[in-house]
Amino acid sequence: MALLNNGLTLRLLGSIFAMTSRRYRLGVERIPRDHDGLLLACVHLSHYDPLVISVLMGKKVDWMARAEFYETAFSTWCLEQADGFEIDRFGPALPGLREGLRRLSAGKTVGIFPEGEVSYGSNSVLNGGPLKA
Repeated sequence: MALLNNGLTLRLLGSIFAMTSRRYRLGVERIPRDHDGLLLACVHLSHYDPLVISVLMGKKVDWMARAEFYETAFSTWCLEQADGFEIDRFGPALPGLREGLRRLSAGKTVGIFPEGEVSYGSNSVLNGGPLKA
């Protein structure tokens, strides 16, 4: 069981968010409740995005994370506990892409950030910035 990406953790964090911040969930009605795999492509404004988006979705999301986050034992453990999986942005990306497709085929929700990094201002897709190839 993924310690950092399970229903209890999401409910606990959702309660904390509800007490400490205002939440607006726009377009949630468009997300199918029963699906055979869901690809969630999000604009990346902060390193907290996976946590916040998972809580607001109210469901488990397997996030694609760049290989640089797997360089230490602690961050690797955290990502594994959150059901994250590795993508090499500057090397062979095919293993990461295959893992994402495998999880989608298994009916899981997979989260990605097409920008490839935290982007804001003119670099953000929201303002016409580029997506990673």
